[in-house]
Amino acid sequence: MFPLWLLIYTIGWAAQSGLSLKVNSSDPKSDWIWNQLASWEGATEPRQIGKIESGRHELGKTKYELRGEGVGTIFKVNPDTGNIIVFRELDREKKGRYKLEGFVIDIKSKKQVGPSTNFTINVLDLNDNAPIFTKDPFNGTVPEMSSTGTSILTVSAHDPDDPTVGKHTEVTYKILNNEKNFSIDLMTGIIRVVNPNLDRERKKDYQIIVQAKDMGLDQGGMSSTATVYISLTDINDNAPYFPHKDATIGSTVNRVKAKDLDEGENAKILYTIVSRNSLFDIKTDPRTQEGVITIKK
Repeated sequence: MFPLWLLIYTIGWAAQSGLSLKVNSSDPKSDWIWNQLASWEGATEPRQIGKIESGRHELGKTKYELRGEGVGTIFKVNPDTGNIIVFRELDREKKGRYKLEGFVIDIKSKKQVGPSTNFTINVLDLNDNAPIFTKDPFNGTVPEMSSTGTSILTVSAHDPDDPTVGKHTEVTYKILNNEKNFSIDLMTGIIRVVNPNLDRERKKDYQIIVQAKDMGLDQGGMSSTATVYISLTDINDNAPYFPHKDATIGSTVNRVKAKDLDEGENAKILYTIVSRNSLFDIKTDPRTQEGVITIKK
């Protein structure tokens, strides 16, 4: 009769501490027992992660053999003890689990002895990936003079690490450069107006650098940055004005000239401003036949 150990820790803790948990094979009629097999990603040195055992194995007469994903390139089994060795670095984000099959093989006849057993090696997550922004740069627009709290755009990033492990994929956001005109929501990434007096006529375009960091509100973690461009759109907040300092009622602001191919009296031109509420008047210069535009009021 084979021993059964009761484990109340997580598989990840067991793999990290080297604890061996012996359980029955998934087949109740099988005489196989094996560990809960798991290995941390990122480790580069060869390491034992557990073992498989069968009551049909006889030292010197039979041997253990593995088949399946990564066998021979990533995983090996000690033919005498059933110890499983990982001898290459694993990356959970590329492959999170490997399905293998264990056999007992007669050394002389090279035939399989008894049934095989199927098991899985899980790759445990390290926080080895920074959040990735969905795009870079981000672009947003907002009307000038918008009130404080006006939403402009949302930046977002995702973390490829395992969401079930700690806070590896809990992303928070902040603005890195000394930008007092805009704010960003720590959890949602929504960028809003802080300064309600943003004037497009003074400055139209803004550039801010935002950071996405994993591990939630905890210190440390991995981070990445993206650029956000914000442009102010125009509102009708300026009255017309004359650029000439000496512009007074009756003064000339411009001249226009039309052409008439006729001669004499028939070539004389009369200019008229059609708009009823115009600020300007226009008269014909009899010498040049130009329309002289003056300030009316």
